[in-house]
Amino acid sequence: MAETSLLEAGASAASTAAALENLQVEASCSVCLEYLKEPVIIECGHNFCKACITRWWEDLERDFPCPVCRKTSR
Repeated sequence: MAETSLLEAGASAASTAAALENLQVEASCSVCLEYLKEPVIIECGHNFCKACITRWWEDLERDFPCPVCRKTSR
């Protein structure tokens, strides 16, 4: 019975660690790799810091590719 509790606790800890890692990825900017500051979501659903995506697109005139998936936003 104690073995089952230890196995369940280990599985729960692994699940919690995976959830925390997913949250850190979602809360991080793919351009600067820091936690999001003034987060924006572009058309494809990816998140970036407002300043990062603005700089990324700064010299473009009309087609704006996502830094992650390359889907174009207009």
